[in-house]
Amino acid sequence: MLSLYNTYNDLINKHSNKMNENVEFKGEIQLDKYKIEDKIEYIGKKISSKEKWLFSDFIKECSCKMEIVVTFLAILELIKLKTIQVYQSNNFNDIHIERGVVGE
Repeated sequence: MLSLYNTYNDLINKHSNKMNENVEFKGEIQLDKYKIEDKIEYIGKKISSKEKWLFSDFIKECSCKMEIVVTFLAILELIKLKTIQVYQSNNFNDIHIERGVVGE
């Protein structure tokens, strides 16, 4: 039992030594500039105005990587909700986005 306790203590000490408690975060945490809900609404409006879009059409409008990620997540959510359908003719080709079929 003492051996198990010593092993446990060694692990705790090693973990404690790896933690750097002297590091302070002196920056500011940014609020979410881009929200998935807003992108879902935006993409929904675009899809209702024109039946077919390309994924690259939406990405071209993005100003930073974070907006691209949020746009991608919004598209995934719209696929899950069956609001849109996506397909790709071949690997590495653009992704086509269409309105979902009601009643599926």
